[in-house]
Amino acid sequence: MLIFCSYKLTIKMQGVLIMKLSVHTFLILVLIISFGSSYSMEVEKSQGPNLSRRYYTELHSAATNGEVAKMETLLTNNANVHYKYYSGYTPLHLAAQYGKRDAVDFLINFGAYIEFTDDEFQETPLHLAAREGHHAVIDALMKHGAKLEALNHKMNTPLHKAAREDKLEAVQALVGYGANKKARNIDGNSAYDYAYQRGHAEVADFLESSSM
Repeated sequence: MLIFCSYKLTIKMQGVLIMKLSVHTFLILVLIISFGSSYSMEVEKSQGPNLSRRYYTELHSAATNGEVAKMETLLTNNANVHYKYYSGYTPLHLAAQYGKRDAVDFLINFGAYIEFTDDEFQETPLHLAAREGHHAVIDALMKHGAKLEALNHKMNTPLHKAAREDKLEAVQALVGYGANKKARNIDGNSAYDYAYQRGHAEVADFLESSSM
């Protein structure tokens, strides 16, 4: 029950006085409550029905875990193969990062663009596979035509990433595909420089000997 009196609003429930406030204050409260409800609804709509957590889709999860059958189901039901989350990783980025070769092959065959870069470091799936030392994924990406000399935000190639993280097999695979061992990044470092500076003796020795 609402009673307006001398620009004051008295709110009673079953005859009991609940609160007394100005009409102006009451209207502000109504607007706040109304806006809050509509904002909440808009957030839910914008996130969509296919998200298991903030901007992280079921397809990202399946790619991370190498669940090809689940990815096929999701994609045939209109999941977006190029959907980016957080810093800009696509499902293909995650499959490459976690060494899921079958998932990498499947996503590319389904139409995933192999040269998408993330938003923060401008790295391709090949950069991530090299950084993590997944030589089998490197083979898969190269088979599908990945750019061997792709550059990130600091002009590091996939070979730079592999050498920096002491991933000998990845370095060997990239060099085998013809990676430029003399390429230098924005700081003037080559892959060999990274390996030498960080004490990665086997990688440094390999890069040095393969240059002769």
